[in-house]
Amino acid sequence: MDCALPLSIRSLSYSYDGKRKVLSDVDIDIDFGETIGIVGMSGSGKSTLAKFLQQELLAPVGTCFMAGCDISKVSMEALYRNVVYLGHEEYVLEGTVRDCISMGKVIEDKAMIEALTMVKMWSVFEEQAGLDTILRENGSNLSGGQKQRLALARGLLHPGALLILNEATSSIDEESETIIMDYIRSLKGSRSILIISHRMANTENCDRIYVLDEGKLIEHGDRDNLLKNNGIYSSLYREQMAYENFGKGERFENNSSEAV
Repeated sequence: MDCALPLSIRSLSYSYDGKRKVLSDVDIDIDFGETIGIVGMSGSGKSTLAKFLQQELLAPVGTCFMAGCDISKVSMEALYRNVVYLGHEEYVLEGTVRDCISMGKVIEDKAMIEALTMVKMWSVFEEQAGLDTILRENGSNLSGGQKQRLALARGLLHPGALLILNEATSSIDEESETIIMDYIRSLKGSRSILIISHRMANTENCDRIYVLDEGKLIEHGDRDNLLKNNGIYSSLYREQMAYENFGKGERFENNSSEAV
């Protein structure tokens, strides 16, 4: 498969029960180097779409293409080689940090340390046993945010042309979310990136944003144009920003009261 890996989705529809469509005639394009966002409320069809890109669900012939190849004919080996997927809860194998990151491949220690440094995790392990630090089953000695950052470091060392983040920051601390999203932004232009998120802020810098609602592609464009359109994206964006700013103001007031 061509490493440039443009992605095309054409008239993709799907129903789990054969009745209600969770995706309906969805068309999406990602060119190499583009960062694309897919947003929508829970139940809009975002995660179902991600399942097709992982071949967790088999896409109907003629609906999903990677590098011009029908995804139904792409081997799992080729898919894993070309696509790096980061979900909302990554499983961490019991063993050393080195084992977790290398996944059986020969990777130089220097490269692993550089990747961990990029996601601000090397300092966590350096003060312990470095790459030989033991990780408990499913990373129980790490926070949720640290596990996600570790998974991102692992993904950086197994570079696919397409990086998919599916609600990758939905259940982690604010610091880890900032670290992950800042790094993702720094990758812009170097690989194709697909950000699937219910958080509008995580897609602000995308070249193009697709808005799903009840399985249908309602609107698409860059952030500024979508805000001007005063459609679903604009409504969700303003609601989320108001909610998040209210929370920040509340925390500020509480901190100020404690300081008096």
